Amino acid sequence: MIKVETIFMPYIEYSIKDHKKFKTKIQKTLKKTICEEIVNEDMHINKTDYSVPVDIERPYKPIVTSLLDEPIGYITTALGYNAVTVSHLFLTTMKKNDAIDWGTYMSNFVGVYAFDIPDKKYELKWFNPVEKRIDILSIKEGDVLLFPSYLNHTLINTGKPKTFFIFSLNFSKGKNIEKLMEDVEKK
Repeated sequence: MIKVETIFMPYIEYSIKDHKKFKTKIQKTLKKTICEEIVNEDMHINKTDYSVPVDIERPYKPIVTSLLDEPIGYITTALGYNAVTVSHLFLTTMKKNDAIDWGTYMSNFVGVYAFDIPDKKYELKWFNPVEKRIDILSIKEGDVLLFPSYLNHTLINTGKPKTFFIFSLNFSKGKNIEKLMEDVEKK
């Protein structure tokens, strides 16, 4: 006999407070960013620095990283960890009909920062193994969506060109969960 139990799938939707303030500055750095088109059986992306060697400068990285500090810190603490590493941060610009096929990442969590979304919202699909269905989450410009990287997910652009920053997170140094629960109960 095989017994399969499912657990709650945590995810966080978070609005970047300073998105509008820094958008123009980040857009200027994107003009200096080395990107390439990726076309293969798994994806068609107009412009990305996903495969660009990590030792090549990404001019947007200091600003974007500082904007992501708060949501990343929030999820790290909420899940009971003391440390997190951003193992990959990359730019993706998708034209109409571009797609990243269903897949996962080799990390604990993945995040999508909806940087430039002209038609005001975007939909990300993931397979919800708990409910055995495909969930569609809407994300609007300036929002970050963080979710477990084991979830099979996809991005398909059916509208105007859109720009995202995608990143993966690895958590470590777990907290004493009993102490964390005591602190929550005190509030």
